[in-house]
Amino acid sequence: MDVSAIAVGTDFVDQVERAISTSDVSLVVMGPNWLGATDPEGRRRLDDPEDHVRSEVRSALASPNPVVPVQVGDASLPTEDQLPDDLKALARRQAVELRDETWSEDVEMLVRRLEGKETVGKSRRWIPVAIGLVVLGVAGVLIWQAQTDGDGDLPPCPARDGTWIPVEMAEDATEVEPLPDGRALLYRVGRTDYKYESGQWPIVLDVRLENVSEDVEGIDDHIGYGDTAFHALRVDRVSAGPPTCFEARGDRDLAPEEAEIARVGFISLVDPTEASLMLETDGPLMIQITPGA
Repeated sequence: MDVSAIAVGTDFVDQVERAISTSDVSLVVMGPNWLGATDPEGRRRLDDPEDHVRSEVRSALASPNPVVPVQVGDASLPTEDQLPDDLKALARRQAVELRDETWSEDVEMLVRRLEGKETVGKSRRWIPVAIGLVVLGVAGVLIWQAQTDGDGDLPPCPARDGTWIPVEMAEDATEVEPLPDGRALLYRVGRTDYKYESGQWPIVLDVRLENVSEDVEGIDDHIGYGDTAFHALRVDRVSAGPPTCFEARGDRDLAPEEAEIARVGFISLVDPTEASLMLETDGPLMIQITPGA
């Protein structure tokens, strides 16, 4: 469940509280500026009892389920005297840090601890679904839900309208991922747009994928692709996590020299305006999307 999944006319607060109460665990995500983030009038958001994220964290702490503070972007864990009374218990919860340089390993360790298992099974993955995340990563409540692994599980990306803002692209946002048996898949990031929506920034990329395999006799040189070809989007080095939407605009099985366009979307907790954007493939390749970063 995310904010876009709440039906029009539905009580937003009621739906969020229902989601928190039925979740297995709530993660409170804290970015580097979460303590000082302000509303349009310059007031600290954490000081507003009616702020949606503060109420979500309050509801999570009042539930019987575990609440885990998650620090990203080198954020510090707050002390009790830095928090309003109804959130002070958050400072006493065991926290987890997700670091840029070891993001995949840290997330895997978090998943293992959440599942109470020593390994993460390949038959499924755990995906964070954000609900009501605050500007600049003030604090947010995430619900972890089990989903089957495999392409085709994600919804299509939303249509772009006048509210989307185009990103100035680097001159050559292109990388080639070598595959076994002389095969290779070329990624070229094209149009990229974002917008602000309910305390977070959806970002949608058009990515051209081309089979640039060598002609190897006796080898199946077709390459299939899907949402699992994209690992994460990094916004000023802070990971936006795995894709939240995906759609292929053609055949997902590419013959040599064949190319198709895929649309892939992410939800960022960091404002992408003038930010450094990098796309991480499943390779993993790091493709620089924005210039001068």
